[in-house]
Amino acid sequence: MTKVLLSPAARDDLYRIDDYTLERFGLRQARRALGIIEEAFQMLAAFPASAPHRPEFDPPGRRFRYRSVLRSLLIVYEVSQDSIRVARILDARQGDLRGLLQDETGGAADA
Repeated sequence: MTKVLLSPAARDDLYRIDDYTLERFGLRQARRALGIIEEAFQMLAAFPASAPHRPEFDPPGRRFRYRSVLRSLLIVYEVSQDSIRVARILDARQGDLRGLLQDETGGAADA
């Protein structure tokens, strides 16, 4: 199975999602949301090319894939030979996805 790596920005996104869900909807819903996101990571690890490429969102020089989870979140990731690198976990309702990805710099931490 392919390894999943989270960029620092993706890790921050995950913390923000957890904090927001916990505050708004409680512990049970926050755990459920994180479980669904973790399941999506596992599915992407097993099938890295399963999500579509959306070149209209990509900043110059990048080629991301976009997996939708929980209706409004997008897991934005890149596939390499032995891993997937999650760049961001974004609210799809935000305006300019390309702008949000432009500053994504590249370092990764293990998921």
